[in-house]
Amino acid sequence: MAKIEIQDLTYIYSEGTPAAKKALSNINLCIKKNEFIGIIGRTGSGKSTFAKHLNALLKPTEGKVILDGKDIWDEPKEIRNVRFKVGMVFQYPEHQLFEETVYKDIAFGPSNMGLPKDEIEKKVYMACEFINLDFDLLYKSPFELSGGEKRKVAIAGVIAMDPEVLILDEPTAGFDPKSKEQLLYQLHCYYKNRGKTVILISHNMDDIAKYSDRIIVLDNGNLVMLDSPKRVFSQIDLLKSIGLEPPQITSIMQALKEEFPDLSDEILSVDEAVEALSNFVKNR
Repeated sequence: MAKIEIQDLTYIYSEGTPAAKKALSNINLCIKKNEFIGIIGRTGSGKSTFAKHLNALLKPTEGKVILDGKDIWDEPKEIRNVRFKVGMVFQYPEHQLFEETVYKDIAFGPSNMGLPKDEIEKKVYMACEFINLDFDLLYKSPFELSGGEKRKVAIAGVIAMDPEVLILDEPTAGFDPKSKEQLLYQLHCYYKNRGKTVILISHNMDDIAKYSDRIIVLDNGNLVMLDSPKRVFSQIDLLKSIGLEPPQITSIMQALKEEFPDLSDEILSVDEAVEALSNFVKNR
């Protein structure tokens, strides 16, 4: 399983021109094997730019991205293999679609990996099951599908490559609540049961708090925090200073704590809140 180390990562858009803009500044961190990582930050904080460095879609202006002990840019001819190992679903995944049929779109990655035809077919159907995509859609044009179905096809195309690291940039945007929960549950299973690393970029703090082992917090291209959800979301003043809010239930419990100091406020879910309130009442 893959381990990613980021060393002194800096990235400047349009470097050397009057429009030059520093998007990332001297970032150092390590993403362990088999972790579920959340990435948060307000719009323009550098989340997507950071993620695109992890599978070599962008080359650092300075610094290194090290995958399993090797700088991914040491051998540019091997970049293709990096992208098989580190798969990315973009913020608008439907823009990744281009083939004549849904089947061909999902099969594109496995085909480029040189897999035999029967193995490609297995991976296509496995990816459809993963994303809960109806098999009847496989021989339709992806451009005939609804917005939500297009997103599922794009996600399935990355899942079909079975990457060791899976990066998703706001993958549930536009999903109904049931589809969103199904996808997040499947991503958690991909990480937990199959030993993969999942990196989720999201503005939904409840989702990030529920599923992440650790959270990367970015602001103006700088690494602000990298810690557990409980520790990150306990820093209310810091989060608010960079335009972020904790999960709703966390905010409610922190407000209650002002009235009842003995009440725990390190709460990230409704279930935790119910348990904390129940214990508080019992002990009064």
